[in-house]
Amino acid sequence: MSSRSAQRDTSITTLIPGLDALAAEAMAEWQVPAVTLAVVQDGETVLLRAWGQRDVEAGLPATPETQFLICSITKTFTATALALLVDEGRLDWTKPVRDVIPEFRLHDAIATERVTVRDLLSHHSGLPRHDWIWIPADLSRGEMMTALRHLEPARDIRTEFQYNNLAYNLAGLVVERISGHSYEDFIRTRLTDKLRMPVGFSAEEHAAATDAAVPYLVERGDVRSRSKFFPITPRRAPAPSSPRLPPSPTG
Repeated sequence: MSSRSAQRDTSITTLIPGLDALAAEAMAEWQVPAVTLAVVQDGETVLLRAWGQRDVEAGLPATPETQFLICSITKTFTATALALLVDEGRLDWTKPVRDVIPEFRLHDAIATERVTVRDLLSHHSGLPRHDWIWIPADLSRGEMMTALRHLEPARDIRTEFQYNNLAYNLAGLVVERISGHSYEDFIRTRLTDKLRMPVGFSAEEHAAATDAAVPYLVERGDVRSRSKFFPITPRRAPAPSSPRLPPSPTG
């Protein structure tokens, strides 16, 4: 072991008591049953740590390999995928989505011609949530895009932030149209495989994992309860459902 590695290992070790205390405090405040952490330095995984239980009722501890549902944090994967295409000169943040997907339509004809990928990612399309379109998980990505032309906006384009998952479904279709690959393949080959971060894209994949975390929900009165799954399928808004921490260099 080099002196630099030894120094780094020593420095990381000194942080562990503080990390343990911080994790305990955060878990208590947010009523989170489990937390995992990876620290990567100079391309090497120098710390893997887990706290709490991935299944409280069964008393199963979390491990560095525990697979979690990360919900809308997955939107960062979609945005990063698009940023890669921008960096390669294959996409322009400021150009209309219709330049990439000519059949795309919104209810508002002017917004149809003007909305950009940047508008999709920043929730400035003019559309409110309309979550009832995607929650049943019975429509394909293309069908959800087609449904947009029938959904009335609540504001003019770029006048107000309105959170919208359907916009990210459309953003994922932009990734597919430009790259020629499925959203899942693009995320794996261009992002998560390079990070050595296995991911899943469906509830079935999550349930099949040997070390999957149970979802919990904090409801009124700060009562934490075991939560039901929303229907999570590859048809939902593009984003991987359950990344895990990268493995240590020794496996």
